[in-house]
Amino acid sequence: RSPDRSILDEHVIPLYKTLREEEHRHNNRKEGLLSSEQMIQEVLAQHGVAYDEFVATLGQQHRRGYR
Repeated sequence: RSPDRSILDEHVIPLYKTLREEEHRHNNRKEGLLSSEQMIQEVLAQHGVAYDEFVATLGQQHRRGYR
C-alpha cells in the first residue's frame, strides 16, 4: 500500500524532523534517543492512543466516517 503523500508531508515528516532535532540536541546518543522516545510517548498520551493506532489514523480526521 502506498502512503498518501499529503499525510507524509503534513504529519509524518514534521514529526520525524522534530524527533531527530531532539535527538541531535543531546551530546550523548542514548540520552537523545530516550528524550525523543519520551516526546513520542507524550504525543501518544495527548491523543489517548497506542502507537499503532496513532500511525494508522494520521490524517484520517478529514475523511468521511472518521470516528
